[in-house]
Amino acid sequence: MKIKDLVKPMAIFKIVSAPLFIPPYLLLLWVFATKQEFRNFLAYKIILSIGVMDCLFLLQNLYAGIFTLIYSKQTVICLLYKQDYLRYPEGLDCSSVKIGEVMSCMRSGYLQAAPFLSFLLALNRLHIMLNVRGEAAFDVLCKAGLVVGWFISFPLMLILQYFVNTRDDANEIRDIVFDMHLNGYTYDGPPIFGQLMGYFGPAMESGVLALTLAVVGVIIIQVQLT
Repeated sequence: MKIKDLVKPMAIFKIVSAPLFIPPYLLLLWVFATKQEFRNFLAYKIILSIGVMDCLFLLQNLYAGIFTLIYSKQTVICLLYKQDYLRYPEGLDCSSVKIGEVMSCMRSGYLQAAPFLSFLLALNRLHIMLNVRGEAAFDVLCKAGLVVGWFISFPLMLILQYFVNTRDDANEIRDIVFDMHLNGYTYDGPPIFGQLMGYFGPAMESGVLALTLAVVGVIIIQVQLT
């Protein structure tokens, strides 16, 4: 059985899941964005940002599924030219590979930014439960965190993809590459950077768990004191 036949069911699932989940998700986000009782709370702005990133992630999955189904010998040729840092020959349509690069950047950014914003949201919850001073300063910190999260989600990955070269010799070869292949998204670059990206998300989610447990602990203490 060909590899394409093995990954085709997952590709179809990705294509079907996007139109199923995005509309109700967007409806919920529209409520958060338009209702005055939600708009005034910073926590809901963080939730809104995470939700928008989730929808973009579903679109990335949609394209990954389409890319798998349209994967052909021409796609392989494009990837080989790209892998060897050669210019695409005239007449060879490599638009699917070029779009795949951008989608891969967005996906890698999402896997860093969404856990980071989840950590920021959990930190916001704990701050509210503790009711400590410095609310204005904390709001500024959270808003700055939102900007950082959105920067990580896409612009940072595009910069790494197209403008960063960690090699000692100055040349046109890019050694940080986010790409797309038959079975999904790939990263090719310095191992240390790949490890940092691999551990950052789980570290943030572990922080979310710790902060959530802290919130539960604060609630238990407050109940016992009343």
